[in-house]
Formats: sequence, structure tokens, C-alpha cells
Amino acid sequence: MIGLLSGAFAYGASAALVGARSSWSWPARMPNFGDAQVLNSMQIEDLTQYVLALSRRETDEAAVIRAIPLFSQQCASCHGMGGEGAPRLGVPDLTDEVWIYGPTPSAIRAQIWHGVDGRGPPRQARLPGQLAPVARTSNAAATRSQAPSLAP
Repeated sequence: MIGLLSGAFAYGASAALVGARSSWSWPARMPNFGDAQVLNSMQIEDLTQYVLALSRRETDEAAVIRAIPLFSQQCASCHGMGGEGAPRLGVPDLTDEVWIYGPTPSAIRAQIWHGVDGRGPPRQARLPGQLAPVARTSNAAATRSQAPSLAP
């Protein structure tokens, strides 16, 4: 929203660029759910157990069950409900034995708490029917910010 209001766009305001960002992987950051106080420490612990369960590791079963709605709400839009991710787009598969930032519960917990830099998935599926209006709004905001003032 800041970009729309200020006319400042990190990757450009044109409809073509907004559309491009929606259709392929883009530099992104996994949210820092703990630092941003989106989730509390118990929820992050439950998600840690859920991620461990996805890769068929020993877990706290009650925590895994509690984490199902959290994963669905906070993680599945990128990683998929089954945790398979989209590796060719830079979204890690959480079901395999490959761990980019470490396989330990403490490493997984830290990733959820602090977030990680990486690549984000395309937004086309997440924002169906919304990309054209966003592009039009961003173009209008950019145009307004460059228009001369009519004040005397």
C-alpha cells in the first residue's frame, strides 16, 4: 500500500511489471512470524513440529494437530497444504530430506521466528482477478505523483 500511496515502487509501477511479478518467482522474504508478533512462541513451536512431521520425523502429535490450521492460514499459500513447495520457483519442499537452513528443530524454529530471504512464488493463483485492478491503481498513483500541481 505504501507504494500505491507514495508513487514509490521498488520494481516499477507499470501494469506490465505488476503483471510480471504475479507470474514468476520474485525476490521475497519468508515472513518473520515471531519477530513481527504474528504468532506467539507456542504457535511457532507447534508449526516447528508440523514441519518436522512433513518430513516424517519424530514429533509431538498434539502440537502437529494444533498446527494444522496455522499452517493452512500462514504457510500453505507458498508451501502448499502438503508442504511440497515449489522448488523450481525457490519455495522449499518441506517433505524431503533437503534442508537449506538446517534440519534441527531449533533451526526450523528460527526460520519461522525470524524469516529468511529467498524467492517468493508467483502471486497469480493467490490473487486471481485482482492483478489488473492493482496494476491500474498503481499506474494511476504513479501518474498522480508526477502530475504538476494546479494550486496558485
